[in-house]
Amino acid sequence: MEVISHFYNNRPEGVMCIKERPWQGLYADGIATLDYERGKAASILPEPWQTDDSIGSWGYKAGSPYMTPDLVVDKLIDIVSKNGNMLLNIPIKADGTLDQEATSLLKNVGKWFAVNGEAIYGTRPWYLYGEGHHQIGHKDLVSPMTSRDFRYTTKGDTLYAFVLAWPNAKKKPVEFPNLVKTNTRIKEVASVEMLGHKGDLKWENHPDGLHVYFPEKKPCDYAFVLKINFVD
Repeated sequence: MEVISHFYNNRPEGVMCIKERPWQGLYADGIATLDYERGKAASILPEPWQTDDSIGSWGYKAGSPYMTPDLVVDKLIDIVSKNGNMLLNIPIKADGTLDQEATSLLKNVGKWFAVNGEAIYGTRPWYLYGEGHHQIGHKDLVSPMTSRDFRYTTKGDTLYAFVLAWPNAKKKPVEFPNLVKTNTRIKEVASVEMLGHKGDLKWENHPDGLHVYFPEKKPCDYAFVLKINFVD
């Protein structure tokens, strides 16, 4: 408690993150930010939290496998949809440089943000973090997510729906069962667009949910974001 008191008295703008591990220190709601090491919350938490993770080993080890850029993006989306933040470690070599694989990974994640960043930056969780049956394991290196796994964020009156893989079935819509007229938490869908896609997107309101037909060409390489607005 003395350490926490000293920190906040001298750095009032700072945030102290503590892991909920009895053998490592004290964590209690309201006095610090909950930190998961290589883990994440299972649902939306009322207070912000943090994950600290690494693309591979914590320290550089030649030949050690890294996560794919797809997995890094999917992990980040899953964390943000649950009111979390992601602190990502990139192992550096002894001379302070990054190897080619790590550099390529960061560039590819950056390309995804260039298209879809507005669905992450400045957003808040929706009442529902997502849908689907697949979950990311803390030791996974490749994303297990499919086109039926969704995550959500909001910004103002806009809802962002992340479809975590490109659908394989052509001419069949991606269906969102919770985006339906009978859902009293939302109004009727008024417009749907895909970030990075130029042109109109075909979509339909159905009794069983919103149906969205994906275009022929992908706007990016990983998770695909639908920007949804509702009737005023």
